Amino acid sequence: MLKSLAPTRTALLGGILAVLLGADFAHATEKQTNKSIYDRLGGMYPVAVVVGKFVDLLLVNDVVNANPEVKVG
Repeated sequence: MLKSLAPTRTALLGGILAVLLGADFAHATEKQTNKSIYDRLGGMYPVAVVVGKFVDLLLVNDVVNANPEVKVG
């Protein structure tokens, strides 16, 4: 199951990295040093989408789910 999700996971993590680096670079050129990274990424909704996708990927990870401290649901 994990092997079939490897390309999806790689693409998602690559996309997250690209967004973070792209947002930081674009705003660095505008010299807006007074805004937090949270605000530069767009606030609650864009960050929530990324976090939601990341959590969904963790929930199908057999290594993470083997830990008895991790409770799904």
